[in-house]
Amino acid sequence: MVDRLLDGLQDYACAYLDDIAIYSDTWEDHLVHLGIVLDHLRVVGLTLKPDKCNIGRLEVQYLGYRVVCGKQRLEPAKVEATANWPNPRTKTQVLAFLGTAGYYRQFVPNYSTLAKPLTDLTRKNLSRQVLWSSECEKAFQSLKAALVSAPVLTPPNPA
Repeated sequence: MVDRLLDGLQDYACAYLDDIAIYSDTWEDHLVHLGIVLDHLRVVGLTLKPDKCNIGRLEVQYLGYRVVCGKQRLEPAKVEATANWPNPRTKTQVLAFLGTAGYYRQFVPNYSTLAKPLTDLTRKNLSRQVLWSSECEKAFQSLKAALVSAPVLTPPNPA
């Protein structure tokens, strides 16, 4: 329902279940975007709980990201976990890494191409133990490097 409510507003608003994130290049744009989203909510009769709203905050955690000082980044704990991820030895371990990496794929140019040697390890006809090749190692290290140095997204600057 919330996705339908935000239809046409994807340039500056997104939803996950009943959480709505609004992002803009400038504070003035942000106020306009906030007003549009709030108007949409009012028109359909939805209400917000003020104690659950975060508006104009300097730091916000949202779906595995941390927004601080106008920049959106991965959660520091996720960056550390990714940087220290051991080489997978089983399909389950490969799938766990690909699950984490895939969550942030929008930050990794050519993600599918980079991940292909690893996704190939998860085919059903292959054994549970993976055959770790130099191509797999290169893909694994490339994905880790891309994730720990992911570009930042910039929400509005209220100044």
